[in-house]
Amino acid sequence: MSASRTCAVNQERLETLLCDMIDIYSPSGKELDVLIFIEKYLKRRGLPVHRIDVDGRRYNILVADRFDESDLVFVGHCDTVSAWDLDSFRSVETDDTIAGLGAADMKGGCAAMMEAFCTFFERQRSLGHVALALVVGEEETGDGAEALVQHHRSPWALVGEPTEMKTSPGHFGYIEIELAASGRRAHASQAGREHNAVLSMLTALMEFGKFVESELSNAIYNIRDVHSADAGFAVPDRCSAAIDLHLSPDAPVGKIVVAIEEFFENLELPRKNAIDINFQTVHHGYELPVESYLPALIKSVHQQQGLAFDAAPFTSHSDANVLWAAGIKPVVFGPGSLSRAHTQDECVARKELIDAAEMYLGIIEAINRE
Repeated sequence: MSASRTCAVNQERLETLLCDMIDIYSPSGKELDVLIFIEKYLKRRGLPVHRIDVDGRRYNILVADRFDESDLVFVGHCDTVSAWDLDSFRSVETDDTIAGLGAADMKGGCAAMMEAFCTFFERQRSLGHVALALVVGEEETGDGAEALVQHHRSPWALVGEPTEMKTSPGHFGYIEIELAASGRRAHASQAGREHNAVLSMLTALMEFGKFVESELSNAIYNIRDVHSADAGFAVPDRCSAAIDLHLSPDAPVGKIVVAIEEFFENLELPRKNAIDINFQTVHHGYELPVESYLPALIKSVHQQQGLAFDAAPFTSHSDANVLWAAGIKPVVFGPGSLSRAHTQDECVARKELIDAAEMYLGIIEAINRE
């Protein structure tokens, strides 16, 4: 069990909430069951709950006294990646952790935010100047965050992605690339390098890897997927690949996009113009001063609660990129570790979960004292 201590939040309720949320399978695009659970959970406790339509069947949940604006919006996504095993995605409790799909990314952060809002509302019967947005689609298209910024305005956002309780006023940029190679279908016994789409794609990926290492040495480069035609005993006539590039907060994303385009235009392959490139997502990074309003407020709440403060950029893509593009200043801060997210060992430490809820509550109280 967690270390004995006096908690400002309801520790048992928080841990039960997280386990219940983990046990509801909610991959991107299939979040309805967890949305219904969250909505009922919050309404039973009297909180003001609103819906923001996303696509006619999915919606975001906004918890706020004012639907259209707040001084600070807490943002969490309730979707997860797909389960690696539908028989073992559910919550598992140990003395120190709560494990399961989405425990860190980011149902832990969502549960901690919900508990903080419930605790504050029970005391004040109002939420004052803050709002909580629980959104869909972060793991794929980001359509939940896009819908949020169209309906709710706030100068600041706190995004509860897993940072191991480090404060992230800086955020990496992100480029998602889709490549397509074409070839000519033929009997497998007639294979030739000039016709094979898979060989063209492999060549392109190897050369692009060298380009990233030499020209974009600070980038985090990932070949996420490679798919070829289901050709059977034949030469495949098409092949696709998806690439992730995470770029440091100050990286010139626009120039990098142009450089990537030029690289593929000049790439020599067995068949001329064999690779088509499509930029699915282009998001700039950012770096807020640690002395600016929300990071400084988070630091002061750390000090009040006797917790160590540490700041580092968030190295992944998240809804914070969408918020930043819409003119909102986001700080990422939450329980759990990115190194555990999207893995079979995903978990969140009980202490981090409780500390996060108490920190969120402290921030809510500080905002409403001003």
